[in-house]
Parts: sequence; structure tokens; C-alpha cells
Amino acid sequence: MRALISTPYDFGARNYDPALGRWMNLDPLANKFPSYSPYVYSINNPVLFIDYDGKEPDPVILKVVVEAIQNAAIAIANRRINQIKQKFNVPFIDNKETLASIPWNEKYRYKSGVWNAISGRNETRFDANINVFGKSFSSEITYQHKSYKSLMDIKDVVVQKGENGKRLVANFFTSGYFVNLNTGKDLTTIYINFVDEKTHTEFEEAFENEIEKEINKLLEANPELKELYDLNSLYSKVERKYIEITSKDGEVTDEEKEIYQHMRDSLEKSIKKWEEQYK
Repeated sequence: MRALISTPYDFGARNYDPALGRWMNLDPLANKFPSYSPYVYSINNPVLFIDYDGKEPDPVILKVVVEAIQNAAIAIANRRINQIKQKFNVPFIDNKETLASIPWNEKYRYKSGVWNAISGRNETRFDANINVFGKSFSSEITYQHKSYKSLMDIKDVVVQKGENGKRLVANFFTSGYFVNLNTGKDLTTIYINFVDEKTHTEFEEAFENEIEKEINKLLEANPELKELYDLNSLYSKVERKYIEITSKDGEVTDEEKEIYQHMRDSLEKSIKKWEEQYK
């Protein structure tokens, strides 16, 4: 029987054998974990912990993911209410620019050199259960190491979709059911790849439900905005439907177009009326 041969990975403090799933050297910080073998990886719990340098397990990236998702629901709710408030001379709701921050130290930084880029040393992947909104979502998390401090703050959480609402997102390099955590406009630092379309859909629904809960809290605190918010939401739905049916030449009757035109005009007048009252 042919022996299994693998090349150990040099993590810095220790060498890791991917075939055995074990370190090849004693943990230099073994005295901090007396209940575990000094050769195990991430105290035998790679779902919750990762080990960047061979010294000790580190759950920080998973914590950043959970914190960013939870804060994003609040931030998006604030953003939607602010879209209503911006029409009037009223204070905006404070909206955090940073949803979560990755620690600024060497083991989270970009490692220069072509070989590090080719070998994947600038990328960390691990499987994790993301526990948010009272649910658990199985996923693979990919963290892209960045070199500048300004790029270490998560500013947006985006549920990715393919064309026509399909969940599969694919390009030359990657495919899967993604949620991106961005540090700036379209600059992704962390990818969450859910195990299947069902999990991806369930996450999106839970995320939107949490946003709606936060919006309802804000509307309870700003009752004068509730009816206006509802009118705007209904107007957006009618507007999308109106654009959809008017683009289908010959597929809908003039009467149907007139109905949606009337609905849109009526809602527009109602919104303007409420805006005048609120000023």
C-alpha cells in the first residue's frame, strides 16, 4: 500500500501536517491549554476556532462576522428610515460607518511576495456555524488579508445573487452561495459561502426579518413617519410593477397600464400631502 505523503505547512511557530490534521511540533503556548494535547489543531474544534501562526486558537474572525451581520441589520434599517427623513428638515439617525473591526496586528496583515499570493498565505479559510438571529447557518468563511489599516473595518454586508434572482454566484475563480463583508465599495475582506441554496435563502430571509424588526422599532419611536414610510414602501412596489408591465409591449392591455398609472399617481399625491404636513 502506497504511503500517504504530504508537505507540512509552515505557519511560523509550528509546522502543520494536512494529511494528519496535526501539528508536527509542540505548541509553544501549551501551558495555556493543559487539558489538550500540544499537537492538536485549534483545541480540536476547527468549527469555532482557527490558528493563524501555530501558537493558539483564535475565534476572532468568526466573532467579527457575527458582529458585522448583527450591526448590518441595524445599519440598513437606519438607512431606510433616513431615506424618508432626508426629505425633511429633521435629524438623521446615527448610522455607524464601521460594523465590525478586524484587529490591527501582524497575523491579520497581507504578506508580501508572489509566492505568498500563489500559495494562498494571504487567505484563510475555515468551516463555521454562524449563530445569528436565533439560528445557526453552516458555512465556509474566507478571510482575505489586507495590508492597510483603513481596510480592516467592515462597512457593509451584502447578500449576493445571480441573474434573475438565482442564488448561485459564479465567476472564473469562485462559485457558491455568498454573502460578502466589505471594507469599502465592492472591496470584499470576508466571504461567507453557505453550504447550499436553502441555507443561503434562509439566511437572507432571517436577515431581512431582522431589518424589518429594527425598522418597526424606529417607527415606534417616530410614529409620525410610519404612515409615510408605508406609503413610500407601497409606492416602490407599484412603481416596480408599473415599469415591468409598461415594458411588455403587446403583453398587457392599455386598461392594465392605466390602472397602475392611476395607482402610482394617487400614491404620489398622498406622499406629497404627508410630506407637506410633516414639514
